Amino acid sequence: MLRGFQYCAFFLQKGRFREARYRAKKTMEWATKSGLAPLDIALDYLTLGRAKLHETLAEMPGDFSHAEKYLRLAVEKLREAGDIMYIPRGLLARAELYRAKKDFPKAQKDLNDAFTVAERGGMRLFLADHALESAKLSLAQGKKEEAGKELARAKELVEEMGYGRLAGEVQKMEEQLEIGN
Repeated sequence: MLRGFQYCAFFLQKGRFREARYRAKKTMEWATKSGLAPLDIALDYLTLGRAKLHETLAEMPGDFSHAEKYLRLAVEKLREAGDIMYIPRGLLARAELYRAKKDFPKAQKDLNDAFTVAERGGMRLFLADHALESAKLSLAQGKKEEAGKELARAKELVEEMGYGRLAGEVQKMEEQLEIGN
């Protein structure tokens, strides 16, 4: 089922949210019928939550309640599954949701939790994701200097690891900070 999750992540990255949601619902049906591991169900909730979040962001202003429900379930199920490798992914997605809702304290809490898990586990890719989301949160709060520091940290990690998936987002964020100066 991990391949299905990765396939859905590809759809999400390409902005094909409805396809990702459709596939996640199908795999969740299969998982439920065949008694697959809790991790598979958690990852489907994560896909559903991320897809719904990005669909809602595209239609702003929107109702985040479905995205919030799925992401809450995703984080709960990821913790229940006990596979530490995926917990930061759920927390980072939920932090993005809270940032979009302007619930900055909850976003910061999820970012702190994601950082703790990623740092303890030596998960450098998630540390880069964390730094970028932290920069976005700081910018959303009008803290441009803080956002710049977090972005510099994200850029450094992205370059060190050759983390190409984030390179475009880092560049976009740099442009946003320059425009704001």
